[in-house]
Amino acid sequence: MKTSFLMAPGSRRIGLERVVFTWAPLNVRAWLPGPFRGWAEADGAVRAAADALEPGEVAKTYFEVMWQDRRCHRGRLDLVRDLPGGATPLSFKVRFDLAFFAGRHRPASWSDEQYWSVWLEHLTHMPTHPRACAQLLDGYELGL
Repeated sequence: MKTSFLMAPGSRRIGLERVVFTWAPLNVRAWLPGPFRGWAEADGAVRAAADALEPGEVAKTYFEVMWQDRRCHRGRLDLVRDLPGGATPLSFKVRFDLAFFAGRHRPASWSDEQYWSVWLEHLTHMPTHPRACAQLLDGYELGL
């Protein structure tokens, strides 16, 4: 199974238009005002929001990414304070999810059987999603 989901540097990609957090709990909403016009800006806001949480607290947030051609990706990011290495950057979460659902990457702790079981279950509900995820991975600005 292919485990790398970063594409060749220098390839032309469709640029990011904006990132918006469509829902966040009240205690972190002020840290995620958006819209954010770049990945670094959105990732910085995620770090600040996670740092504002109490130790052990989890804040489930929902986001929408839109690129310059108006294509969108929506998802959920769970903010957690005190993760090793800091809060998970939104740009990493988006790349990871796209690679997972494109069939290009699985969590290291999962067996192939676990991965394909979840992937196939997802496919029954969204049959065109893997192709759409692969297109976003291969042709759209996804941050670092």
